[in-house]
Amino acid sequence: MLYWDHVYGSGNKGGICMITFITFLIIILLGYILISHFILKRKLHIKEIRLHIFSKNKNKLLLNIEIILLISFLVFGLIFLNMFADHDYYPFIPGFIFLFLILVECITFVELWLYHREERAYYYSLSAAIMYLLIFISTFFINDFS
Repeated sequence: MLYWDHVYGSGNKGGICMITFITFLIIILLGYILISHFILKRKLHIKEIRLHIFSKNKNKLLLNIEIILLISFLVFGLIFLNMFADHDYYPFIPGFIFLFLILVECITFVELWLYHREERAYYYSLSAAIMYLLIFISTFFINDFS
């Protein structure tokens, strides 16, 4: 049952309550741990390759795209925070953060798929991107944190 307003009387109209959202998050995180640790690491014996901005031998084009993405995330985040500075309600922050994480994981997925395909380490970034996408989608169903 997604809508528990009749049980708790939270006044949340049309959205899911916080308990249900936290339950969704726990299920998503447990699913990610199950896939990444038990299936990919233990059963399929795929080693994780971690790529970040300061990794050696990183593709320069994808590095530049990731740096531009990071700078634009910071700039747009500051602009949006200043736009809503007079309000106590910041509805875009969770979605904006998870959108950034999805894009970073997609860039990592593309790089691992292009240059490290034989290790099959791109499954880790694909599963992380799917996890962030599920959390991103679930944030749209929350209207109220009370």
